[in-house]
Amino acid sequence: MDDLVLTVADNKQQLGLRLSEWMLKGPTLESSVACGAIAAEELGAARVLYPLVAARAPEEGRRFRDDRRAARNGLRCLDAPFTSWFQVVAALLVVDGALTTVLEALALPPRHPLAVRTARILDDEHFHRAFAAGRVVELGAGVSAERLERAVDDLVPELSAWFEGSDRWMGSLAVERPDELRERWRSSWMRPLAAAGVG
Repeated sequence: MDDLVLTVADNKQQLGLRLSEWMLKGPTLESSVACGAIAAEELGAARVLYPLVAARAPEEGRRFRDDRRAARNGLRCLDAPFTSWFQVVAALLVVDGALTTVLEALALPPRHPLAVRTARILDDEHFHRAFAAGRVVELGAGVSAERLERAVDDLVPELSAWFEGSDRWMGSLAVERPDELRERWRSSWMRPLAAAGVG
């Protein structure tokens, strides 16, 4: 469980940090405010997950360690700031969608501490998905659609490989095989793109 918790928590914290950098840079005031809210929820998710490993590994559970991201399945696409709004929207679809897919796939008793925290996190993800889908509709025409499609395409290879190796850090906690998880994740971001005529 520790590998899973640290994988999700580290990537959620890093995604939250990257989204927070767009709190004042979104194309509209509303999008900037929404980025701030989503960033806070991602950081909050990491904060409630880290204590689950603190008792067994105090150093790991106490704080995020940037120098250990690669060893803990840290996504390289989150290492550098997003340089365009298209990258922000693509990350909300593809990266946040991947983390949500993992949490949805957990097979845990309802009262398990991770299950309790996961339920709270997934409540927030409904807003994240709706916000991302709305931004896809806004960008789903002409040059903007092409740029969004390229931003998504840039993320897909790394996330596909991440899912292929998910059995190493999910183990028996997952109810689906890595290839099944990957296909469910692909469907989660392909649907809003197809609905908006992107791709």
